Amino acid sequence: AFGPAERRMFRAVLALAGLCLVLAGAALLVAMVILSLAPAAGLRLSQMQASALLSLGVYAVLAVLVPRFGLLLPAIGAAEETPMLRRAWELSAGNFLALLAVVIAVLAPGFVIAQLASLLLPAARLPAGGSQTAEMIALFRQEQAVLPALTGSGFFISPLTLGLIVGGSVAAWRALAGTRPESE
Repeated sequence: AFGPAERRMFRAVLALAGLCLVLAGAALLVAMVILSLAPAAGLRLSQMQASALLSLGVYAVLAVLVPRFGLLLPAIGAAEETPMLRRAWELSAGNFLALLAVVIAVLAPGFVIAQLASLLLPAARLPAGGSQTAEMIALFRQEQAVLPALTGSGFFISPLTLGLIVGGSVAAWRALAGTRPESE
């Protein structure tokens, strides 16, 4: 049933998504200003370098918000009645690096499995000396051919990753909130 706890979690996730959008937008704005000032400073950035700079800004925002908020939200939503984002901020204060290590440890197995699955799939073979359009079409067709296998591997990786995330969330919450399981 979709009760009060689920509504609180849904609102907290929406608020976190909004916060991510606002801060990622600010990071993108700063990156765009840097890119617009780069030619005046004598820096010549390729399109790939500019795209990497923009992506770096978004990833930086996520690298800060996910450990501070995202990791703790499921446990706080299930165990406490307090405002979730405020409580996550309080609990994670001074523990950023430890929480970042937990996030990396929780996401690493799924990432490794996904990378191994992509290595087992056939590599894209682009036509030599063709036009950029022909190369893009060949790459698109290759991606179409391996999409079912990648999607299928996601069905195996997702339960593992979800279990690790929720387990990591509860373990981090217990350590930071100072609570012990009832069975101890």
